[in-house]
Amino acid sequence: MSTRARASAVFPQPLEQVWAVLRDFSFPKLIDDVESVEIDDGESAFAVGAVRTIKWKSGEVRKQRLVALSDLSFSISWELVFADPPEETTAYDSTIQLYRITENNSTFVSWYAPSFVLAFIHSFIHCFLAHSS
Repeated sequence: MSTRARASAVFPQPLEQVWAVLRDFSFPKLIDDVESVEIDDGESAFAVGAVRTIKWKSGEVRKQRLVALSDLSFSISWELVFADPPEETTAYDSTIQLYRITENNSTFVSWYAPSFVLAFIHSFIHCFLAHSS
């Protein structure tokens, strides 16, 4: 059983700008260690039920299914459906939710996931900030 963890960061961009990137289920393509991200079977990257295949430069492959996407609460959730090599757990889910920081029009990003996914989360945050500046 994996331990759940919450990671967070403040992005200097407005919520709408961050959400425009994160609501696209192929957003892991921004991570330097990712070789490619494809949405399977010609599905839309915005369709609940779509499966993305993430191929890492290390040779690992992950398939994840989009289970929720809300433009109202600025949140996106997905579950692991396949991993090669296998993950520590056979299945897990992750959720990202955005909150507007009204003081300076920046964005608070909260990511809830198994603790072993934290390295991925921190890599994504670093890459997102580097690509958006």
